[in-house]
Amino acid sequence: MSLEIAQLLISGFSALSSLVQAYNSTRDKKKGSQSLDKGDFKYSGARGSVPIRKKAIMTHNEAENSAVALNKVIDNDLLDVMLKNIRGAIKRLKKGLIDPANSNQTKDNEVKIAQSIICSELSRIMNLNNGRLPNEYLEKLWFSHNCAI
Repeated sequence: MSLEIAQLLISGFSALSSLVQAYNSTRDKKKGSQSLDKGDFKYSGARGSVPIRKKAIMTHNEAENSAVALNKVIDNDLLDVMLKNIRGAIKRLKKGLIDPANSNQTKDNEVKIAQSIICSELSRIMNLNNGRLPNEYLEKLWFSHNCAI
């Protein structure tokens, strides 16, 4: 069961990271424009459909290896807590980005919150794994979102 939760957590990291990167890519293209509207930002769910800084794109093998690595260093209860945090962040970010009443500043803030959750959960993994992330994909996520200890 914990391997399944670890797989869902890795997928959650990937989905949240993709949302952040898609917004940032769209926002960069729209610089100078007054505001982004709902039609400017669409999350298709397809990894790699938007440029991702430092290539934090995951292959099937990387996903499996990441889940196995997490399963080795984190117990089931904590994996479940982390998964709930990531899912909550995804829900909050999607809601914040598509709300037409939100200004670009509010949307930028929501993205910063999502990035801080990514970094916070990666930091938690590092703390449980002797100060290291257990594999290359998680390291790519760390650098892609400018995480710091």
